[in-house]
Amino acid sequence: MRSRIIRGIKSRLRDFGKPNTRPSSTPTEIAERPNTTSGSFLTPTQKFYEDLLTNNLSIFNSFALQSRSLTLRDIYARAASEGRHDTSSLLSEIDEVLKQSCENATILDHVAYNREILLSLASYLLDTSRSDLDTQSGLQVLRIVLAKYGDIAFTEHHKLQFVEALAEIANYEEQTRLMKRFEIKTLAPLQSELMEIDRIARTEDSSAEWVKAINSLYSTLDMTNIVLENDVSKPLFDRLTSVPGKEVDGPTVSIIMPTYKPDSGIYTAVRSLVNQTWKNIEILVVDDGSPKEFDFIFSEVERLDTRIRVIRQAENGGAYVARNTGLLEARGEYITTHDDDDWSHPEKIELQVSSLVNDDTIVATTSAHIRTTSDMHFRRINAKPRHLQTNYSSLMFRKSAIDQTGGWDISIRGSDTELAGRLIQHFGSGSLIHFVDKPMSFSRVWAGSLTSGEIYRGYFAYSRLLYRWAFRQWHSDSKKAGRKPVLDPDRPRPFAVPTTFEPGNRNKDLGLFDVVYVTDYSRRSKFANRVLHEIETAVSAGLRVGYMHLNSPQTVKRSEITPRLFDLQLAGKITQVADTNGAETKLMVVYDASIGMFLDQFSSTVVVRRGIVVHDKGAVLKNSDGGEAFHPRIVLKHLDKSFNTYFSLVGAAREDQDGLKDQLPPARLLENRHIWSTHIATVPSTIKAPKQQPVVGFHSFGNKYRWPADRQKFETLYLSGDHKVLFYGMLKPLKRQLGEDIITEAQELDAFTFSLMEFFDRIDFWVYSPHERLVDRPWQAVIQALQAGKVVILPHHLEPLYGGAALYADADNVAALIAEYSQDIDKYVEQAKRGQELVAGRFSRAAYISRLESLMSLHFDYRK
Repeated sequence: MRSRIIRGIKSRLRDFGKPNTRPSSTPTEIAERPNTTSGSFLTPTQKFYEDLLTNNLSIFNSFALQSRSLTLRDIYARAASEGRHDTSSLLSEIDEVLKQSCENATILDHVAYNREILLSLASYLLDTSRSDLDTQSGLQVLRIVLAKYGDIAFTEHHKLQFVEALAEIANYEEQTRLMKRFEIKTLAPLQSELMEIDRIARTEDSSAEWVKAINSLYSTLDMTNIVLENDVSKPLFDRLTSVPGKEVDGPTVSIIMPTYKPDSGIYTAVRSLVNQTWKNIEILVVDDGSPKEFDFIFSEVERLDTRIRVIRQAENGGAYVARNTGLLEARGEYITTHDDDDWSHPEKIELQVSSLVNDDTIVATTSAHIRTTSDMHFRRINAKPRHLQTNYSSLMFRKSAIDQTGGWDISIRGSDTELAGRLIQHFGSGSLIHFVDKPMSFSRVWAGSLTSGEIYRGYFAYSRLLYRWAFRQWHSDSKKAGRKPVLDPDRPRPFAVPTTFEPGNRNKDLGLFDVVYVTDYSRRSKFANRVLHEIETAVSAGLRVGYMHLNSPQTVKRSEITPRLFDLQLAGKITQVADTNGAETKLMVVYDASIGMFLDQFSSTVVVRRGIVVHDKGAVLKNSDGGEAFHPRIVLKHLDKSFNTYFSLVGAAREDQDGLKDQLPPARLLENRHIWSTHIATVPSTIKAPKQQPVVGFHSFGNKYRWPADRQKFETLYLSGDHKVLFYGMLKPLKRQLGEDIITEAQELDAFTFSLMEFFDRIDFWVYSPHERLVDRPWQAVIQALQAGKVVILPHHLEPLYGGAALYADADNVAALIAEYSQDIDKYVEQAKRGQELVAGRFSRAAYISRLESLMSLHFDYRK
């Protein structure tokens, strides 16, 4: 009987997710396969992302959470199941395996998974969940990991996420078992207690049970207990209050509460401050330009306590403008802020200020909060599966410190963390203390808050990310320059911020742009410098230019934004355009087609008259099997939907263009005359006759494959013949490959001392013969040499790229060609002219601008 059951289970498993491109496997065969997928049956795109997941899983996880793409679920599923399944098929297999394992646990041995990627899929399903069904799917994945691999497979994060997700679908019985099994009490202090309090709020009808549970926790933490107001018509949040108790005296603390069009939540917030045990406080309620109909609320608030002052601003400038207004009016030695719909425990101010009073080395403190609905259902919006989080809005600091650093940046978002970072830059990391072991506040979560839709479980709105990267760059640059960052209200802000982050600009329409460039502008991304070069050219032509940052899956080392971008923005030459902005552009250029792969959940309000996607494969190596980062039809489908227009693809070289022809309708591929060739910004140099003893040069800032493959070829190419040689740029790859003695000190021109144009001025011929494995594209270094008026000599296989603009020869014949042209000045000059003519027609700034203008001139609709 037992053997028949096992055979039946194996039979059912055998039918799951059979890929069409290979025969089905028995469970035993699946289990015996190594923990990698054979590339033979993978598409190039599947291969690329499987390699990415295998080699850069943590980076890919961050990218995935930022994209929140449904398409990515299948990427995870295929890699986790070693190529057998998409998401739906994998989840079906998991359901069946878990079901049958109840009868016989050995069935778990007959399915093979990549455990780490399977866990990442579970986390992704849970953090991007759109319904209880998604949450259940993520839980099923975690359950099979637990059943197959045991507790040891789980990190702290996965354990906390597991029990959190069980609460979200009200599976409290399993949650209780796992909290004990995972030792959550030890793993994450207070998380178990807070989960129980959250459960009571969701399941118990009696508010008395809830307040009993929260006070039990407060008693454990030696905190004052609270009571509830009797008015049961109010939400539980707004019934929170405390009874008069101990009073603590000390220096004055000024509490700034900015507000705009407040609702009844402001009474809850103010009452929580009036009831603080630290009695020497002033509460500065700053009305940020609310309409007249709100006057009665401010009058009532001011009558609640003599320590409350209402300060009125004529215009709405944003929360941080209001905070700075309050800062100017503050009389306290210590300053903090409080949101107008939050509630604070009566000991919050006492906790934070006591450390400042007792220790002169401490400059600022924060406390911890819990995000919650009005019904006290706890919510998490960041990537850490804990209810207790650092509350940067609670930042309290010495007023004297602000005299040195300046107040809040008046951006409408994110300035709390900027100020905290600036204080650390001035006074050291030990000067800011985070009190994160007690829940001192409840922060209300509601649909219209500034964080709504902008921050959620690993997702951060791109405008917020750019703001954070910009101020961190300013902090870092100040440190490198030996100074401390100071924000002077009488001077322009020293770092770039999105236009709509300026006071009064939150919903501003940015108007019409000539061109908006979309790419990943991270410093380590593949195309950031290339796109910035194009932006600078467009700006120089007087075009109105915007930029939009979107993460690329090809950026495997996430880093800060390249400083050139923010420098251009700070100088007023370009404008950041967010996906949610009101704006219109004649042309949108998406540089890096892989960006479109996972935009299935992305939607922009920017109006795009014409959109193009640049496919730049770049120089690659022969016989390399790195896969392909995008599929053209998927990319166009997602971009069409995201921007409500029709995009076209274009290659950055003829080879890229030709590779797209069979995959797209003809109307979706730009004509060959629009091939997105690289261009250079320099003007043609005066052509000079070669020296009596000619000088041969080469420069490269690239990798070892830009150089000849072996020492013999290098010496034949450069060191034979009656001429001198000079090399410039990044020479370490050459020396590592061919030996430190491959060139002498006299043959090297220091790139840190001399400019590229000075290098060109010293040479007559520019000779390039790359490694045989390199599949080349039009290369900027070649174009620069042509524009500099030098005779360029290349290997024969590059003739299709440059035609008559260059000379072509085998390595053995280069010396003879140099001698021939150096002895015939007219011949030399004519060849140099041909090079400059090619640049003018295809690779110059003028050629690039002409291409932009032709694409901007007409709205495109492929259906016509």
